[in-house]
Amino acid sequence: MNFFENRVLESVSPVLNSGERAEFFADSGCLFLECGLSTLSKVVRILAKMGVGKFKVNSVGDEFAIDFI
Repeated sequence: MNFFENRVLESVSPVLNSGERAEFFADSGCLFLECGLSTLSKVVRILAKMGVGKFKVNSVGDEFAIDFI
């Protein structure tokens, strides 16, 4: 895991509720979240405040994928 991925995970982990999780997949560089909409909203705000640049949120089954553009 690289510096960017570690920084993102450290920043979003505190807002995850019990049973929710976040992880990066090295092949795609996507952040996958298993969480509710309220947690997703918090994560999006955190990413925007971090200044990570553009990203796109997609719903994938029961989880969300955040692609960094």
